[in-house]
Amino acid sequence: MRGAVAGRIEAARRASFAGRVEELELFEAALEGDEPPFTLLFVHGPGGVGKTALLHRFREIAERTGIPVARVDGRDVQATPNCFVSSLAAALEVDGDPVGAFDPDGRAVLLVDTYESLTAIDEWLRDEFLPRLPERTLVVLAGRRPPAPAWRTDPGWRDLLRVLALSNLRDGEAIGYLRSRGAPARLHRELVDLTHGHPLALALAIDVLRQGDGGALFERMHAPDVVQALMQRFVDELPTGRHRHALQVCAEARTTTEAVLRAALGEEDVHPPFEWLRELSFVECGPYGLFPHDLARDVLVADLTWRDPEIRTTLHRRIRMHAVSRLRAARGRAEQLAALDFLFTEYSDPLFRRYWTQWDTMGQALGEPAQPSDRAEIVAIVRRHEGAASAALAAHWFDRQPGSFVVYRHGRRVMGFLAWLSLHDARPADVESDPGTRSAWRYAMDAAAPKPGEEVTMVRFLMDRDQYQGASQIFNVGSVHHVLHVLRHPRLSWDLLIVADADFWTPLWTHAGYDRAPDADFEVGGRRFAAFARDWRTAPLPAKWADLLGEAVPAAAGAPVPPEYERHVRQALRDLRRPDLLARNPLLSSRLVLARGGERPAPAVLVDLVNEAAEKLRQHPRDEKLHRVLDRTYLRPARTQELAAELLGLPSSTYRRHLTLAVGRVVAWMWKQESEQTGR
Repeated sequence: MRGAVAGRIEAARRASFAGRVEELELFEAALEGDEPPFTLLFVHGPGGVGKTALLHRFREIAERTGIPVARVDGRDVQATPNCFVSSLAAALEVDGDPVGAFDPDGRAVLLVDTYESLTAIDEWLRDEFLPRLPERTLVVLAGRRPPAPAWRTDPGWRDLLRVLALSNLRDGEAIGYLRSRGAPARLHRELVDLTHGHPLALALAIDVLRQGDGGALFERMHAPDVVQALMQRFVDELPTGRHRHALQVCAEARTTTEAVLRAALGEEDVHPPFEWLRELSFVECGPYGLFPHDLARDVLVADLTWRDPEIRTTLHRRIRMHAVSRLRAARGRAEQLAALDFLFTEYSDPLFRRYWTQWDTMGQALGEPAQPSDRAEIVAIVRRHEGAASAALAAHWFDRQPGSFVVYRHGRRVMGFLAWLSLHDARPADVESDPGTRSAWRYAMDAAAPKPGEEVTMVRFLMDRDQYQGASQIFNVGSVHHVLHVLRHPRLSWDLLIVADADFWTPLWTHAGYDRAPDADFEVGGRRFAAFARDWRTAPLPAKWADLLGEAVPAAAGAPVPPEYERHVRQALRDLRRPDLLARNPLLSSRLVLARGGERPAPAVLVDLVNEAAEKLRQHPRDEKLHRVLDRTYLRPARTQELAAELLGLPSSTYRRHLTLAVGRVVAWMWKQESEQTGR
């Protein structure tokens, strides 16, 4: 690391590091000998135990002795040989093969953090890459799991490997850490007993102590999960609302930069809260920004969800819109990472968590166009899961539309693929030859035929090598390409998705705005397949698609809607039929209401504005459903929202989705009018 800021960061890390004397001595001894006693040091331990902090000290020791160091973090590297090589080359600031940057006769250190994210290339690293490094290179791999058995059983590696299981700090080490961080001596014993020497828990305890009364620290510290209890205490004692919102942004975003904070908070000067975030014990710094430790993120998101759901909705959407702006400008891998940032805003949605069980693998498995050499593996995967008849159809479509196939790999092996066919570009004979495409095409033609120039697409195959269509990394890849597909096809009319298990997938696809289409179901090889369909020309847009396509964004509103303004509009909707409550709404003193008021009482003006915003939803046939939901919820409300959904004949999930989008449109319209008044 270079530069004044880097020096300050390293100094802070040194000051907050304690213990690990034996581990440091082991590393130093390996550097001092002419021939290292081992080539690979494999450090493993649970989350928060201090692996990353230890690697920072290893790096400092090596650099202090003049030994060059390269560091790669597995969380930022797609688990393929090419991506690992590219990341190492970037760390060494060289082009081409990074191995050539190492002095063949000199010492060097290679540090690889978050190794659990790179297990897909474990065999390649062991058998191909690491053996190419110069003889006196010391490699450190750090991850949550112990090394795979092959490292210990391989005769070549067995004597070159040293395994280091990292556990909690010993009592003396923990007390030394507390002393170095300025914790009152009278609390040392109690803190060590409470945290059992867990480094992250100790660091959190210090953060909590710095916020307020240390004597009250232990009131709620008897929970089994000490980290969670400490996190909750930390959140409860935050000094200001601005600190809380900055922390909430850090929890909701995949990574947080000052640009993300500016977009989410609606402020220009976000450097102070960003620096505050960077100093927190449970926030780490990576090449793409800040991110909370995964043990802390869940606590933060859960806290915001119950504490202030309206603020969470606002921050959530602003983070998503920032990702959308990046997504529109990016290309290649950066475009896929921006799509992941867009999707990550679904992190805390219980529905998504049912399917997306591997959030920690985001960015590790990205799709890439299939190559001609992948054809045999793709066909073999289909044959394994769906039989010979489906395999023949996959081969048929690979030959006709190879560009429609996307694969993801672990190492060099194809681990899953999807095929998003363009039916509007296909020869009629090809469409008719496949029961799936034939059924989909006929469904589209019968329901609402596309006009000339409009596109009809179909996810004909979607499967993981091992899990088929179960929760796996194919969901990561498929979700990213779903976002890119929608963005890249502005002339899309019908889009259809094919799955084997309709019951399993129905909650997800209906949430995404796709309807179950049993008339498009079909059979191949005696097996039934289910279809979901969406007409992008007429179906209501769920909130995230509206954000992606820019349909709910106020064009003239410049800055994002301030959280407090959105909160006031939502309150106005709830109080629309209660003039006494509406009279207390801060919007009554807004420029828009004052400009429209004239001789009329302010509450009546606000009612008129809300009705005018709602009426805008009638201007497009696609939005009529949104107006009806808004009408039965706020304008002419049913007794309960459950009854409103029943009166409208909508499932509760669809009702809630339409209501969220409708309210968002009202907020956006009113803020646009307010901004225009301010700009006059």
